[in-house]
Amino acid sequence: MDGNQIQFILSHDPVTAPFFRGVYASDTIPILKKKSTIVVNLDASSQPGSHWLAFCHENNCIEFFDSYGYPPEYYGEGFRDFVSKFSAVSWNCIPFQSPTFNVCGAYCIYFNFK
Repeated sequence: MDGNQIQFILSHDPVTAPFFRGVYASDTIPILKKKSTIVVNLDASSQPGSHWLAFCHENNCIEFFDSYGYPPEYYGEGFRDFVSKFSAVSWNCIPFQSPTFNVCGAYCIYFNFK
């Protein structure tokens, strides 16, 4: 699933559209100031894309979703620095998919409906 498909689904659904702020590469993650959700690709904008992750921000708390079940720090300094700006960070620790499957985008969409 590519970023355009994720963007279309989440920005057009009446449940997710009010809070969905977009799809980003790992080097273009925006500052989140109000209740919002974003989907982020692990790759930088100069790369083709590899794995989708999702964030939900509310009341200066951030929830991180990774279908592999890893914490944000697993993905490096940029993600660690991003989540450190919030007063509380939570994430799922149970994997939803194997690294051999390519369904992370669909799981990020599902996360936005919770």
